[in-house]
Amino acid sequence: MRTAQPPLGNSPRSAVGQWSLFILMTGWILSSCTPAPSRSSSESRPGFTSPSTGHQSFQASTFYTKEMNPSPTGYGGGVPYDKLERYPQLNVLYAGSGFAKEYKEDRSHTFAWEDLVHSKRVTEKTPGSCISCKTSGIEKVWNEEGWGYAARKMPEYVAMGLGSIGCTNCHEPNTFQLRVAQPGFKDAMANRGIDLTKASKQDMKTYVCAQCHSEYYFEPGTDRVIHPWEKGLDAASMYAYYETKPKGFDRDYTHTKSRTPLLKAQHPDFEEYSAGIHAAARISCADCHMPKQVQGGKRVTSHAIGSPLNTVETSCLWCHKGKTKEWMITRVRYTQDSVAELSNACMDALVKAHEAIMEGESRGIPTSVLEKARSQLRHAQWLWDYTASANSMGFHDGTGSMRNLARALELALKVPNLVGH
Repeated sequence: MRTAQPPLGNSPRSAVGQWSLFILMTGWILSSCTPAPSRSSSESRPGFTSPSTGHQSFQASTFYTKEMNPSPTGYGGGVPYDKLERYPQLNVLYAGSGFAKEYKEDRSHTFAWEDLVHSKRVTEKTPGSCISCKTSGIEKVWNEEGWGYAARKMPEYVAMGLGSIGCTNCHEPNTFQLRVAQPGFKDAMANRGIDLTKASKQDMKTYVCAQCHSEYYFEPGTDRVIHPWEKGLDAASMYAYYETKPKGFDRDYTHTKSRTPLLKAQHPDFEEYSAGIHAAARISCADCHMPKQVQGGKRVTSHAIGSPLNTVETSCLWCHKGKTKEWMITRVRYTQDSVAELSNACMDALVKAHEAIMEGESRGIPTSVLEKARSQLRHAQWLWDYTASANSMGFHDGTGSMRNLARALELALKVPNLVGH
């Protein structure tokens, strides 16, 4: 992410109005798109053509690369930077959470375990459930302990010397077929009536990514990984679910200044993708983020997972016939710039909302008024964080992202008035 340069309108009303118009226009544009053909056709070939071809070595070499490439649009990519430094508003918004200690752009899957172990957010009290998406050792741990692993503490697993994400997180080791290893995702999909053992290969090319690139929380008392999809996959449905306080879970942290009980979104990439045009067109995560390459005369899957904009020719132009690399990058940048601009406006408004509640409490305004203001701020910050925490800077679902941010801005701007600030 980066801070967008174009200013918003001079008044809150003009800002919301401009983005409402943008949402309507974007919806019209996307609705006119014709879904692209599914890549599950005969043109697509399995990533592992056979266990004896040697293509696995190509895939392993691309997966375990330590290259860290930025995205051409300036958003996302694999180059780490300090988000708290780039976006100083986050120091206020995340006060009271581990993200106020450290919040960096992620590196590639190769570094997942190393980055977890060395994160300032990890302490001796961090639950073992944090290993669920950071190591290929999760299968062995699960087979030995079941959900008991979640309640153990991170230092125990650090001492085991577990490795980072590897082939078996997504592939059955004997047949190389796609499979899911993350226990919480298996439970969540079963609860949605989806049998992963019967899923098509095209769906599995999304599910193996979705098992970790999705929203979750830790169940109180057990620290089991739970995906909040009982009411739906969108931001509004998940917020409604959280408002029921499932099994006693009512917050990720309490803000240290405004004392607002807040939720912290966790990279809801699968959820955003599910609402977007690519999911509607039956395009999987892997189709764009792991494009096919020719090796030994055969098309095999690259495992250098990253921004499709670094591989436009194989990731995008396969479907977008007649377009150029420059056109694709410009189109994506337009969406991401628009989302970044509104996200930045939301952060500013949320900071002022926290400050207004703090000031109101110091004046001794009624508790009922403070609770109403905190409830509205909680809702606003969730809608903003849902978009800001996803990796696509709104591209997976541009219309939905703008809608969430516009609503977040509207709610946040009203908080100071509620407390008479």
